[in-house]
Amino acid sequence: MLFIVGMTRGGNTWLGKIFDAHPDVLYRHEPDSILKTKTVPAFCGDQDVEHYLPAAKTYFDAVFRVRTSKAIGTFPVLPKSYHSFSQHQLKRAMVVGAKGFEKLGFLSSFFRDLPLPEMTGRVRVHHVVKSIAALGRMNLFSRLYPEARIILLLRHPGGQVASALKAIASDKIDGQPPATEDWGIYQDLAETEQGRRHGLTLASFKESDPVERLAWRWAISNDKALEDLDGQKNVRVVRYEDLCIPRSPSAGPFLPLPGWIGIRLSRGLFSAPRQLMRPTPMIASSAIPQKPPPPGGASWIRNRPL
Repeated sequence: MLFIVGMTRGGNTWLGKIFDAHPDVLYRHEPDSILKTKTVPAFCGDQDVEHYLPAAKTYFDAVFRVRTSKAIGTFPVLPKSYHSFSQHQLKRAMVVGAKGFEKLGFLSSFFRDLPLPEMTGRVRVHHVVKSIAALGRMNLFSRLYPEARIILLLRHPGGQVASALKAIASDKIDGQPPATEDWGIYQDLAETEQGRRHGLTLASFKESDPVERLAWRWAISNDKALEDLDGQKNVRVVRYEDLCIPRSPSAGPFLPLPGWIGIRLSRGLFSAPRQLMRPTPMIASSAIPQKPPPPGGASWIRNRPL
């Protein structure tokens, strides 16, 4: 299993779809944001790991079986080696139908939670899971799944905060409290070892500017994950900005990971046209989005310097 973890608005979805482009990959998109739990803390202290391991095992095992349209049907729905042409078309139809009925409000909760068939048969597939909810639980995850490969994706806090503010302004937060006012999360952050180290409290968060609040959320969440995963050989820390640098086909793999993750990725992936990619023997996609290089550094620098 390959587990991609990072902050929301951090480029994780894009990276996840890059791996989803491989024909042998079964990709799950944020299943732990779909199947939530109160039996495992969002930020587990090292002193509590042994206590929560059984509950975490039950929870993560259930998470990795989530099969809703959001989890296994992110667009574009890509062809797979373990699907026949008719199976691929059937999956596309089911995903479009489930998402469409949910959006129209016709039995929306039923179609939102409806499990869709994976249709993998007995073929061996590479499991790739992307999460924006597991940063505070990496000490539990790494204990439970020592053979899993983990990519911790870090985006510059300025870019992540600017993107989060844009999402809040455009109401792209799925009906949840805005990240600047999710006081339950800020209480959890203040109670972490990293939060106490900086003297943070819920009161101090409430007195802070919203931008400062989001910056602290970025810092504490990533600090905890980095400390929980420190020294582990199955972990790679990747900077989002490094992935946005244009590469020529002769530049080699975009990440030093192919042998490490157990699947081979096209070295020409990031030299494709900006909007669309043509199929290659290793990339089963005709519509993988290409990230353009940040103009003049990054737009957030001009719009909101931090």
